[in-house]
Amino acid sequence: MSAQFEQEKKQFKDMAEAYLAPFLKRSETKMQEAREAGLDDDQLDETIDGEESSILLPLMDLQSDILTNDQRTDAQICGLAEVTLRTLLEHLRIVDRSKTDLEDVFCANFLVDPGVVAQRRTSLHLPGRTRDHKLQVLYRMEIHWLMSNEFKQSDCVSEMLMHLRQISLWNEGEPVMQRFLQDTLTPVFIARQPEVLSLIYDEIKNVPRPQALADLFSPQKSYGCPR
Repeated sequence: MSAQFEQEKKQFKDMAEAYLAPFLKRSETKMQEAREAGLDDDQLDETIDGEESSILLPLMDLQSDILTNDQRTDAQICGLAEVTLRTLLEHLRIVDRSKTDLEDVFCANFLVDPGVVAQRRTSLHLPGRTRDHKLQVLYRMEIHWLMSNEFKQSDCVSEMLMHLRQISLWNEGEPVMQRFLQDTLTPVFIARQPEVLSLIYDEIKNVPRPQALADLFSPQKSYGCPR
């Protein structure tokens, strides 16, 4: 991963986290006030639901910025996916909800299939459509390891492949999908999600598997044999 990629991702994450911080602080204050007021369970649940909306809206604003701004790069899209997951985890901590709720909240509000991407106004513009499919792949890479069972994880990989193929289809004749897979997905996730990357390369035959990824699954690596 290049130093420029890392710098762009960090700068975007810093900006996004600064933008989101007041919303998280507001939720923390509201929840503290609710607990001190001795609200019953139903009233507390109503407060939690309201605070969930209050953090989802600014996250959606950041997503809209990524989809509508042609200056946004793959590094910044990657930064948004990371910040979205981290912010929702922090929000769940504030409202005393289990991390197991993360999957439901994240999937219900941020994951869409290619058909939904196609219907968005931003998809009238090819770069916006492409960024949307990339973001959908990155969202899934971030949430995959937290999914509750292997069947959901398998579906998640299948959905990533659908979005990657849409990138390839809509950018016919241009190696946009290949560059995204090789220059963004692989370096960002090779340490965290090598198995998922291996499954993706298994299915996308026209993109060569990077040697670094192949080495992770080589017999020599598995058994510690000298090379």
